[in-house]
Amino acid sequence: MKTSSVLLSFTLVLSSAAFAEPMCEVKICNKLERFTIHPTSMIKDHFGKSCYETSMPKSEAIVGKKLSSNSRWYQGSFNPTKKSVTRIKSVGKCG
Repeated sequence: MKTSSVLLSFTLVLSSAAFAEPMCEVKICNKLERFTIHPTSMIKDHFGKSCYETSMPKSEAIVGKKLSSNSRWYQGSFNPTKKSVTRIKSVGKCG
């Protein structure tokens, strides 16, 4: 019983530290990234791009940063046969 209460209190301390960090407004975009010289493929890839705005900790809000699949903000691929990359496009105000 004592071990579980120590573990719980340790988890609460770690999670409360994450909330103390200032948050920034960011624009995150997910798109296919591949090398192609075919014009129609370039156009298809460009229109397959999707973006959304969210908030994330200031330490992680770096323009151009590629998010891994472990990131909470990673969007993933809408087509499993093509490589999809999620990047931070812009960082707004931090508070």
